[in-house]
Amino acid sequence: MIVGVVLYLSIMNNPKSIDLNINITLTIDTKSGKSSPVVKRWTDESIKLPSDEILRLQQENESRVQSWVQSNKSKVDTRTKNNIVKNLLSQLDLNRHHYLITWTYGDKSWGYDPTKVEIDIKNIRSRIIKLFHQNFKSKNRKKPYDDFPNMYFWKETHDDGQYHIHLLMESIDPDLISQSLDKESFLLRFYTIRQKIMNRKDLIITEKMIERYPEYQYHPLVGRTYDTISQYDGWMISKFLCDYITHYSDGQRWGLEFLSNSPENNHSKVIDSKIELEKKIDYLNKDKYFIKNTNDYLGHLVPEYSDYHL
Repeated sequence: MIVGVVLYLSIMNNPKSIDLNINITLTIDTKSGKSSPVVKRWTDESIKLPSDEILRLQQENESRVQSWVQSNKSKVDTRTKNNIVKNLLSQLDLNRHHYLITWTYGDKSWGYDPTKVEIDIKNIRSRIIKLFHQNFKSKNRKKPYDDFPNMYFWKETHDDGQYHIHLLMESIDPDLISQSLDKESFLLRFYTIRQKIMNRKDLIITEKMIERYPEYQYHPLVGRTYDTISQYDGWMISKFLCDYITHYSDGQRWGLEFLSNSPENNHSKVIDSKIELEKKIDYLNKDKYFIKNTNDYLGHLVPEYSDYHL
């Protein structure tokens, strides 16, 4: 006894043909009282494309899809980039000297998680502020007072995906350094790091700096080492901050354990002109961070712990 009939019509579409399939399901009572489905399928072969033609069309369609994806990925969002660069420059004091400091990670197993990198940035900011104001409870981008030097952070990736950190910081008034030297805690840290810097006899303007930026060959500090400049010189202060954040030893865990820098590359500089500052802002906002539909899109910005506003 037939207790049910179900008719299914399925149409399979492709760009240039239609495959029509008809399925009929009969439900029949059995002696055991259980129903048993019987399916019969008919296919209209007269309107079915050959398999090689179907494969060709599928490949053609996949090619169009990939072309569209790549086309959209490769487009730099120049409007957003220009707006952000313009906005950042409007917030900077272009007539003030700035330090540009870079930290890398000392081991290839560190520095791949953007969330952890931002925590490191938060701790860098906190340590720099507490270096001068030991009892200040810093939170996010809060500062001890409005005139405390602004700090602007970016996080960038190497080709292997490992991050490094850039800090663009307004120069510190020598009076703040002088006042801080009256505090025992700062005095110990400053002279410990400064002595380490001077003992290395590092060149202030390295050969690699000149190779990458030929204009440095005319810098007045070419051929000079850190032990030949004043403790209040901006290049000394920039270098001190750079090395302070990487100083992590028994009994002197002042910096962060995983961060490093290379004296050979000199990851601390002083930007002392408006033109150079404008170039650095453009450099820190590379095109690769403004390509839509990618994981890198705007991923270099760290407004939570910076003194810039987007």
